[in-house]
Amino acid sequence: MTLALGSSTIGATPVASLWALEPIQAVLRLRQLPEGWDRAGSPPPGNLAIQGAIEVVDAVVELGLDDIPVPQIFPVPGGGVQIEWGEGDRELEIEVLPSGRAEYVKGIQGQPTEEGDILVWN
Repeated sequence: MTLALGSSTIGATPVASLWALEPIQAVLRLRQLPEGWDRAGSPPPGNLAIQGAIEVVDAVVELGLDDIPVPQIFPVPGGGVQIEWGEGDRELEIEVLPSGRAEYVKGIQGQPTEEGDILVWN
């Protein structure tokens, strides 16, 4: 399955929702990670991964889904960003790769896991 998301840029456009402020700040803090932050020599997330993660958060707001819990944000070895939501028996993980490409894994307890690509456009 493939999903498509719209985008806006932080800095040039005000944050559309207070809900988005915390995860966007968490994404931006990942820029401060040192080279080798994971002891395996991984770089911190690059500009394409950072921008892609912000676009994912913006898309949640644009879709009117900002009443869900704020996601957790993690760096991914190799220079990506992971965005995670979990509530009850449901989980959604979106990984923005260093190239800016995004993939998701959706899990609901007792059902098969679903995976796919997310198209992010500017």
